[in-house]
Amino acid sequence: MTNKSLFIKNVGLVSLGPIIASLAGFLAEPWISRMWGPELYSLGAYFNSVLQILTPALFLRYNFAIVQAGNEREASNLLLLSLLIFIGFFALVALGYPLLGNCLKGSFPFGSYKFFFLSSLLAGSLATLLKFWASHHKRFGLQTASTILLQIVPVILLLKLGFERNIGETQMIMVRSIAFYCYPLLLLVSFLWIDARSVIKQASWSGIREVAVKYQDYPKHEYLGFLANLLAFNLPVILIARYWGNEASGLYAKAFTILYMFVLLLGDSVNRVLHKEAADMVSNGKDLAPFINNVFRALVYLSLLPFLLIILVGPELFSVFLGERWLVSGQFAQAMALWSFANLLNLSLLPLYGVLNHQRQYTRFTLATLALRALILITMGMAGAEVVLTLAVFSLVNVVVLLWQTIYIAAKAGVKQNGCLRFLWKRLLELLPLAVVFMVIRQFFNLGTLELIGLAALLSLPYVYLYYIRNIKQFRSLLAA
Repeated sequence: MTNKSLFIKNVGLVSLGPIIASLAGFLAEPWISRMWGPELYSLGAYFNSVLQILTPALFLRYNFAIVQAGNEREASNLLLLSLLIFIGFFALVALGYPLLGNCLKGSFPFGSYKFFFLSSLLAGSLATLLKFWASHHKRFGLQTASTILLQIVPVILLLKLGFERNIGETQMIMVRSIAFYCYPLLLLVSFLWIDARSVIKQASWSGIREVAVKYQDYPKHEYLGFLANLLAFNLPVILIARYWGNEASGLYAKAFTILYMFVLLLGDSVNRVLHKEAADMVSNGKDLAPFINNVFRALVYLSLLPFLLIILVGPELFSVFLGERWLVSGQFAQAMALWSFANLLNLSLLPLYGVLNHQRQYTRFTLATLALRALILITMGMAGAEVVLTLAVFSLVNVVVLLWQTIYIAAKAGVKQNGCLRFLWKRLLELLPLAVVFMVIRQFFNLGTLELIGLAALLSLPYVYLYYIRNIKQFRSLLAA
């Protein structure tokens, strides 16, 4: 099998999990959104956000190096090193749990859910570690199955509880926790059955010290940036709850979840496969530029049009699909659409910072991004600005920052910066007539909700041919997924 065919297969396998999970979540959203209001949704989102900050952060980034390990001995020692570091940090979190609750008090009742929080943190962290081990062995099907469990379990439980009218704070937290419990099951069984004995045989204290020194750039130069990125990614849910209330936080979380379904579908899948593929190409002395250039262009073609449609008819789509009380969430989605587009591109190419040894620059970027995001939200929150306006400013700044980061790392892989910018600018200009015609018709004709959605769909048809049919050969590796 050729390298290209193998990449297609691997992206397809890794994408299958997010595809199935996203589809299940998408189909269930009309019922879930009508059963669970913004405030309860905010509670679950807050719980997830704190866990998503802590779960990957407790390994000092050594788990990330497992994918790049040169042999099984290195990989085994990195696995045990990561596990030992995690045990130490987990003990600190458990002992300092009251302090965590005090720092975040007012938005989430941490004191009431210590068991659920710590057990979810343990399960989620274990899954995170074993996913990198699975990536090292190219067991992408196993990752797919685990992702499906994580995403589908809460959908099933939320629907069950909703139909039973058993809806409350405790039920929401239990649902989130059970999903985390299911996450590592398949990965753990596979590891214990196939790899555990070999890892124990090949690992040693001297080997652990050796890989700790060899891969020290991960904790020294990449970890801080990685942690800042986690904080920046999950910060809005926490700060919006603080300054604009739980309802606004829930509306934001819903908009972000819907948009992130698409980001996860492509970005996370490409991220995981590209990491291993790019690492192998670099180690074999191959030119990365054509590969990265094709991935960048394919992602632009596939994602730009859907996000534009969100900008045009976001509130209408949300009100029809989720119910009237989520119309404001659609306005949030409008403000966040271009940010999500830039986030997709950035997420897809993120592994290149580690593969190309640009961890220090990654750290600088992410620390600056974190500071900028916090500054915008805190300043506008303290000033009493409207949340939609805040998100619009927040999104615009993030678009500029994330696109710059994406083009920077693509350039380090050999892709011409001007080429990326010209390609992106041309695609934006191509879409301008659609937006202008839609806005003119909307201004002069009194169209209903469904009519506006139909108009946007009709105007987008030429672009379906232009982007998806005419250029199918250019991005068939991602389309195949």
